[in-house]
Amino acid sequence: RREARGSRRRLRRHRHRNERIRQAIVNSGLLSKEELDGLYSGVQEDIYRLRVRALDEPVSRKEFAKILIHLSQRRGFRSNRRGEAGGEDGKLLKAVNENRQRMAEKGYRSVGEMLLLDEEYSQHKRNKGGQYVSTVSRDMVEEEARLIFSAQRGFGVSFAGEALESDYLEILLSQRSFDEGPGGN
Repeated sequence: RREARGSRRRLRRHRHRNERIRQAIVNSGLLSKEELDGLYSGVQEDIYRLRVRALDEPVSRKEFAKILIHLSQRRGFRSNRRGEAGGEDGKLLKAVNENRQRMAEKGYRSVGEMLLLDEEYSQHKRNKGGQYVSTVSRDMVEEEARLIFSAQRGFGVSFAGEALESDYLEILLSQRSFDEGPGGN
């Protein structure tokens, strides 16, 4: 029962975070509710390619919204353990450290760039079956989001303002304490 309850909580929190990100996009004026609802109709560009392109050139409002939503859905690992990392956390932290080292060695600017260009990740952009090849930390994803916002502002894009960045990062980085359930204590 505990595992099922934990899964329900995790999925509910994921959905709620996604709703808050979408609401922030609408509230900032980046897209209207109707534009946001039709965001994924038609042929889609590879989101990792789009994330890298956003570092090098201006992107449209819709592309920027897709990037923000994608980053929030794959926001990276952050342990809430207070003691030594063992078991599952140990495997995740090992993978995070290996990916951080790979980024430094190969000079990747962002997680998206590493996942797009490195051959190791051509088949493993998502983790499956106890393999944590593409696990990154939350601060690595935060750094990519900051780089994208900064790059877009550098290109003179008005919709990538500091207010949206602040609201977005607050939602992206929020995490309840492990002991805190939906009803408080």
